[in-house]
Amino acid sequence: MKIKSVYIKNFRGIDELKAPIELSDFSIFIGDNGTGKTAILEAVNYCLSPGYLASRFDINDFHKGSDSDIEITLEFDTSFVAKLPDGFTTQSIECNKVTLLVKKRERSAPGKAFSDLVTTTHYVVPVAARGAEGWSQPRKAGSNFKFTERQLSFPSVDTEMPRAFYFSKTRNRQLVMGYNSSFTNIVNDLNWRFDKNQRGKEDAEHFKHDRKKLHEKVVSETEGDTMKKTIDAANEILKKLEVDPIDISLLKTLTPYDHSEIVFPFDGFELPVEDSGSGIEMTIAIALLEAMAKISKDQIILIIDEPELHLHPKLQAKLFEHLKEISGEIQIVVSTHSPILFKNVYQNTDIKLLISKKESNKISINDARASGFGLLKWSPSWGEICYFAYDLSTAEFHDDLYSTIEDNLKTGPTQRISQEDTENWLISKGQTKEIKWTDSRGILQEETLMTYIRNRIHHSDNQNRPVYTPEQLKESTNRMVKILSTP
Repeated sequence: MKIKSVYIKNFRGIDELKAPIELSDFSIFIGDNGTGKTAILEAVNYCLSPGYLASRFDINDFHKGSDSDIEITLEFDTSFVAKLPDGFTTQSIECNKVTLLVKKRERSAPGKAFSDLVTTTHYVVPVAARGAEGWSQPRKAGSNFKFTERQLSFPSVDTEMPRAFYFSKTRNRQLVMGYNSSFTNIVNDLNWRFDKNQRGKEDAEHFKHDRKKLHEKVVSETEGDTMKKTIDAANEILKKLEVDPIDISLLKTLTPYDHSEIVFPFDGFELPVEDSGSGIEMTIAIALLEAMAKISKDQIILIIDEPELHLHPKLQAKLFEHLKEISGEIQIVVSTHSPILFKNVYQNTDIKLLISKKESNKISINDARASGFGLLKWSPSWGEICYFAYDLSTAEFHDDLYSTIEDNLKTGPTQRISQEDTENWLISKGQTKEIKWTDSRGILQEETLMTYIRNRIHHSDNQNRPVYTPEQLKESTNRMVKILSTP
């Protein structure tokens, strides 16, 4: 079961999306800062989080402080079953969505001195249409079983949802103990398996005896008299206070993995992964998560905010190749600023490429492949990506466009196109020789804006030709894009 689409309203910088965002097995968002990429990833993560959500939202999460509700809805590619209690039996409800509604609290919670700033309604959505008073489904006996969002809400609803693992920009937390981290899930599972195995053992075979030997060995190697005296003195005080005696535990008897950490093992030496660099940490965290998914057979959705952070280009490329390989088993949703990553996956049509833009204070999400790429024979170039994804005009892309015009004018592979040929063609497309300047001989020159900038790029040593402005570069690029996009 994978996410088919995402709908978001009134969350962070997103007022309301015109239409749900369609996702695939592997979806990538690229765009400027402040265009909602992280908000989309966090919205998906929140909607798939089974834990208490009210404490994770505040008034800053509402779009421009609006009093309207935050609404996040995920639709899945296949339906799933929610089991609702019905007396001594249960009713199976076919569902295909999950919705999270967040409201600003209007009054304090009864009997509480402190209340969360918001209230949340988090529920699965049946395939059947909702009636005015909720949903209704016939029982076997013929009567109707009626239910509302209340019975469908987490955590009371019994259903299996995909588990989301979110790698934010502070992704190193995935390798340490903490709320919903990858490592915490591994440690909890290992502790459970260990405890289950210990329950059936005789006392003489119990791990507690081995733990005691290890404790005594470590103490003997660290001149433990000071520690022993400190503990003994503290226990004398606790005895007077009628408090049970204490000791220092190097390894817990019931949960021995609690103090564990991920390391690189060497001969007699261990290097903690957290000392190896954040790029390596992220790579290891993803490897552990993938291994967990395969072992547990859980349905997993991997969400990564800027996976290229702290990775050099070679490792970026390797990581994305691997993500492409596993995306058939694990759904992957990422955001990126990297033209390298975008270029490396552009030709793979199985990957959903989405551009986030902000125009007139409205955020929109568009299919990258329908945004104008393909003007060049070698598309997408880095300059082309910067232009369509970031609205950034570069000298490299301007040069690519001008060269493409020259190539299009050729009728044979050996034909040479003169600048006059190119100028005449541009004039036939409505351009004029609007740029005038005086060369070193004192002769007045006239050129179209495109040719003027092209020659300034290629002949920067010619100081008589004035330097073009960023605005002129953008205008010239826009014109050539429009000309080449017109059949």
